[in-house]
Amino acid sequence: MQANGIELEKEILDQLPAIVIAVDREFNTLYANEAALAFTGSTGKDIIGKRCYDTVRNSQCKTPQCCIAQAMADGKIHSVRSQADGGSGMRYLESTAVPLKDENGKVIGGLEFVLDVTQR
Repeated sequence: MQANGIELEKEILDQLPAIVIAVDREFNTLYANEAALAFTGSTGKDIIGKRCYDTVRNSQCKTPQCCIAQAMADGKIHSVRSQADGGSGMRYLESTAVPLKDENGKVIGGLEFVLDVTQR
């Protein structure tokens, strides 16, 4: 573990029990934490660079209700409840998405944080 920088941030995100996925404006996956990889049954090389909707298969994907698309479109935080089959059967999810912005405030992608609430 490094004391600072991206490696420390990645290690912290990988320890979260929640799914964390970052995408660019075209929905190409830039980052997926360990929980996301476990949910989808993928490895990093299987998911990075692929469209998020091709790996997560959420019921909101490619619809106007997709919270990451909404966050990228208007620059605001959006949340949604949905269902997804990431490869381990149907799960009930609560997702929150925020826009990813560059140093000038331009939206360059989105970040989604997903909780599996199936057992609640």
